[in-house]
Amino acid sequence: EQCKPPYKNLLIVSSLKDLMSVKSLKLSNLNIVAASSENTMIQSADIECWENEYENIIVMFDNDEPGIEAMRKYQEKYSFIKTALLPLSKDVSDSIKDYGAKKVREHLVPILNKKINEA
Repeated sequence: EQCKPPYKNLLIVSSLKDLMSVKSLKLSNLNIVAASSENTMIQSADIECWENEYENIIVMFDNDEPGIEAMRKYQEKYSFIKTALLPLSKDVSDSIKDYGAKKVREHLVPILNKKINEA
C-alpha cells in the first residue's frame, strides 16, 4: 500500500472527534489522521510509510498528562516526529466549544507553522 498525500505535512490527533474539529478549522497544507487512542501507538509500518511521504509529522494530543505522555512516547520512538500542544482547553474539540473556532484557529496556526518551519 502506498501513501499519496496531497500535502507535505501530517497532523496526528488523538480521536476522530479531534480530527473532525481540526478539519472544521479549514487549515491548509495539512493532512490529518486520528490515532485509535492516545494509549495505542500507531503501527510502525504506517509511521514509516508517512515518514517517506511527508516533510513533517506532528502529533497533537490532549493538553493533559496522558496526552503529553503519549506525545513524548512518539518523540522517543521516532526522532523525526514533532509535537504540538494547544494551550487552551483539554483538546481541540473542547477548545472550539469553549473559545470558538476563530480563536482556536488564531492560536493553532502559529503553533503548527512554527513546528513545520523547525529544522
